[in-house]
Amino acid sequence: AKVKQAAEYPILKIKVGTPQDKQILDTVRGAAPDKILRVDANCGWTSANVVERCREIAKYKIEMIEQPAAPGDNAGLAAARELKVDPILADESCVGYQDVLRCVGFFDGVNIMKLSTEEMRLLRGKRIGFIFQVQLQLRLGVLSDLRRQGDFDGRFAIQEEDSLD
Repeated sequence: AKVKQAAEYPILKIKVGTPQDKQILDTVRGAAPDKILRVDANCGWTSANVVERCREIAKYKIEMIEQPAAPGDNAGLAAARELKVDPILADESCVGYQDVLRCVGFFDGVNIMKLSTEEMRLLRGKRIGFIFQVQLQLRLGVLSDLRRQGDFDGRFAIQEEDSLD
C-alpha cells in the first residue's frame, strides 16, 4: 500500500537494517520494478555482516546504500566497497569536517547536509564524493539530488494499513 502511495516519486529511499530487509525489498521491488531504489540501513548492519548484506541486496538493483553500520564500525566497509555492488554513503558517521576525513577509504561518499560550505572547500581533493540532500519534508518523502525521492520507512511497505503515520 505504501509503495503505491509513492507512485509519483521516481526514486524511493527505503529504510532497511532490520531482520525483514529481504521481505521489505521484495515487496518494494515487486510493486515498483522500474523505480530507482536507494536504501538507508540506519546503522542496522555491522562490519561482521555488511558484505553479506550488500551481496543479498545486489539483486534488487539498488543505486546506493546509506550508513550501513554504526559510526566507527568501519572494519567491513572496505571489503564491501571492493564488491563494487553499490556506492556506500556515510550519514551518521559525518557530523563535521574531522568525521568526513575519518570516512575516506571506507565510504564512496558522504551526505553533506551537516557540513558548512567552508568545510566542503577544505575537503576538495580528499578522494570522497558528496551527495547533496535538500530536506523539504513532505507528507511522504523528501526532495533529494534535485530529483523527487519518496523516503519512507521500509517496514511500512510491508504493512497493510493505509495511514502514513
